[in-house]
Amino acid sequence: MAEVSVTDKVIARIRVSDTRLRRALSGAIWGPVWLTWGDCSFPGEHWDDIALDIVIAMSEAILGDPGAIDEVRFPDGPFSVTIGPKNGQRIRLVMRDYVKDEKCADIETDFGKFRQSIRLSGSRILAKCQEEDWKGGRIDYLRDILRRMR
Repeated sequence: MAEVSVTDKVIARIRVSDTRLRRALSGAIWGPVWLTWGDCSFPGEHWDDIALDIVIAMSEAILGDPGAIDEVRFPDGPFSVTIGPKNGQRIRLVMRDYVKDEKCADIETDFGKFRQSIRLSGSRILAKCQEEDWKGGRIDYLRDILRRMR
């Protein structure tokens, strides 16, 4: 993966494909989850991972101290996103392959739009959970954390 560095007016979003979400025997909710900006995606378009945990971790990072830097790992791969610090209406995202210790992308994006994409992705997961009658503490926690993001 070639490193990309962008500091102009790029809009980054987290994506979840709710039609392909499924629940493992462990209770984990898996499905396609990835970040997009421009014509780029990370770790890759429709990356299959524990979508619920990734959206929760990103929500926690967004709600945390604006000066903090938080790392969100994709549990099924050697990829992570470092989120922060927030700089006014912008936030920095650094995408890495942590096994190779390689930076894949370093961007600044609109904080409000990135936050909105996290809420939308979380809401999609919750809608699928309701549709499938999936219950659990992590699902309840996502519901609570999304309420705090309003």
